[in-house]
Amino acid sequence: MMLLISAAIMIATAVSVFKMGKYSALWLLPLSVLMIYFSIGYIDILVINLSALAIGSITGFAYRSKRSVQFIVLTSVFLVFGIFAADYLYETNYMGASLANEAKTAVQSFLDSGRIDDKQKAEFAEQYKFVMEIMKDLVPFMIFVSALMISFAGFSILDLIFKRILKAENSIKGIENFKVNEWLVFVVIFSIALIVFDKEGNFYPAKTVGKNILLVMTVVYFIQSLGILKFVLMKKRIPVFIMPLFLLGMAIFSFQVFGFVVMFLAGIGLLDIWADFRKFSPESIKSDKKEN
Repeated sequence: MMLLISAAIMIATAVSVFKMGKYSALWLLPLSVLMIYFSIGYIDILVINLSALAIGSITGFAYRSKRSVQFIVLTSVFLVFGIFAADYLYETNYMGASLANEAKTAVQSFLDSGRIDDKQKAEFAEQYKFVMEIMKDLVPFMIFVSALMISFAGFSILDLIFKRILKAENSIKGIENFKVNEWLVFVVIFSIALIVFDKEGNFYPAKTVGKNILLVMTVVYFIQSLGILKFVLMKKRIPVFIMPLFLLGMAIFSFQVFGFVVMFLAGIGLLDIWADFRKFSPESIKSDKKEN
């Protein structure tokens, strides 16, 4: 029920901003205040509704001002990331919550359920320890991935509404035009430098910060590589839907293989700074469509 209310808030916000522009603030600001007031003591509800409000506002503004999918993705993800991060800090510092303890409790409950034998329990426990050892310093990255998934799900719903109902099909540039600023490569270099500098972990949290930044940039360049792939598929008149099907198939077949594919594609996205695989120009795809 709560998810349906959040979805309704997101859709109403997006359509309102798209239709009314800055005047939509006349009801969005009071709504925000009311949500905060009625969500006191229910922080999870507040986080979900504020995220829905943020995604709806950004998407509506993007369609109204003819911005790109890149603008929607990057802006909404980092805004939702800020909301999630604030929630995490609040719950850990003021509410005494601990993701590690919650995960440990859930795993122990599963082990005690009797669904697996003793040998499988031992293997599962070892795998759990291995994963937790890797993930313990990657909370910011996990929050980022969560924000990305929520933002992508929200945008997918709104994109369908704008294209099918509001007939705003050609108002924004798609992911095939996704290309981040070339100066971001220095962020990658900086993150690697932090990891190398604090290789032994003597200057905490330098290495942890470097790992999280590097993983976030890997995801960003992975998204850029998807833009390259979509561009190529469109140029070759190959159905674009095979791209997500391929990635989904890789993820189902083997998570290790999927991880390798993600890293490889992220490398392609990074190389796009110099290779310019699309011979990129803002109107390139539009001109190709006119020629064809």
